[in-house]
Amino acid sequence: MPTRRFALLWPGVVVVLDRVPHGVGPAWSAMDSIQQLEALKRSARNRFLAGRYGLVSVGADRLSRHKFQQIVETLDDLPPDLVRNGPIAGLSLGADLGLETYGETVDTSVAIGLVTCRGVGNRPHVIPGLTLFQATVVHEIGHTVAFADQRRLQTAFEHVFWPGDDRARGQGRPVSTYALLSASEDFAESFLHYRYNADWMARSSPERYAWMRPYVFGGREFRARARAG
Repeated sequence: MPTRRFALLWPGVVVVLDRVPHGVGPAWSAMDSIQQLEALKRSARNRFLAGRYGLVSVGADRLSRHKFQQIVETLDDLPPDLVRNGPIAGLSLGADLGLETYGETVDTSVAIGLVTCRGVGNRPHVIPGLTLFQATVVHEIGHTVAFADQRRLQTAFEHVFWPGDDRARGQGRPVSTYALLSASEDFAESFLHYRYNADWMARSSPERYAWMRPYVFGGREFRARARAG
C-alpha cells in the first residue's frame, strides 16, 4: 500500500503527498493532484516547489494553473536523485529569454522562457503525451545533469558519441534533429527521450539508450515491459 505524507503549507491548508510503490519519486494521486494543487494560492507556489524539491524557484506564481500542475507532474516523474538531491538548484519560470529561446541552463539553474510558459508551450511535443512546455523543462534539467561535477557526464558522453567534437566518428545516431546541433543538445535530448520515449529510443538509438541507463539513470528503466514488471 502507498504511504502518505502531509505538508502544512500555511495555517489551515494541508497538501497530501503520496508515494506509489513502484514510482521513482513522490507522485500525486489523480484526485489529490487536482484538488490540492488548485487549493494552492499563487503566492505559495514557489514555497511549495522549494519544500517539495529543494529548488529555489521564481515565477511559479505567474503560471497558469494547468502549467503549474504540469511542473509538479514533470518533476515527480524524474528520479529524486536527479531533482531534489540532484544538480538542479534554481528554477526560473517565465524568464525573459526572447521569442526564439524556449529554455536555457546556466550551471545549476534552469530558466524556462516566457514564450514557453504561454501559448507555445501548449503545443504537443513529438513525444506522445508531452507538451512542449513539459519537454523543455526536462530537456533543460538534462543539461544540469550533464554539466554537474565539472561536466563529468557530458565529457563521458562526448567521448563515446562525439569524439573530437565529431559526431560522425561516434556511435549510433541521435534521437532527434535538434540533437544534431551539438554534443550538449544530444545529451539533453537523450535524457528527455530516455525518460518519456524509452521504447522508441531503445529501438532507434540503442547505443544512447544503453549508455543512459547505467550512467545517468542508475539502471532504472521506463519502457513498457519495465513498468509492467
